[in-house]
Amino acid sequence: MVKSLLEWMCNEKLVKLDDITREDNAGFEARLRIQKCVYMVQSLGLVDTNYDYNRYKHGPYSPALTQDYYKFAHGELKDDKLVFDKTACREIMTNPKTKQNHGADWLEIATTILLLNKDAESADSLVNHVARIKVMYSERYIQSVLEDMLKMRLAKILKVVPQ
Repeated sequence: MVKSLLEWMCNEKLVKLDDITREDNAGFEARLRIQKCVYMVQSLGLVDTNYDYNRYKHGPYSPALTQDYYKFAHGELKDDKLVFDKTACREIMTNPKTKQNHGADWLEIATTILLLNKDAESADSLVNHVARIKVMYSERYIQSVLEDMLKMRLAKILKVVPQ
């Protein structure tokens, strides 16, 4: 369960509680932000949630997490006393240049990079693979997200490093 993490995300204005259940763009983005944040911090071992993720249109997706954040939005998620590194989580979710929250596009690409990273032979092949899946994004943009990730804690779990 992730009640503590979701409460923190709301307090840090990474997501608005009221947006989670909305059926519009704000709702979609809130749910996407939750999916991507939990995936990244779980991948880094910063939080022990053990959600299973599948490859999905907008990057890694966990049906079990979806159930939990809807329960959270309705006040039905039990307190979990989850302990996690708030500073590290904030660093992952924030653009170090602008100090603003990463946008949905960046999160979608970053989590797709993390998901596909384990099978990549090189940074170039990883960028190319992501570009074939995420055709609406340029290779240049995907490369820039990878470079951002290498400057962050996310580099610890990337198998490939650009030369």
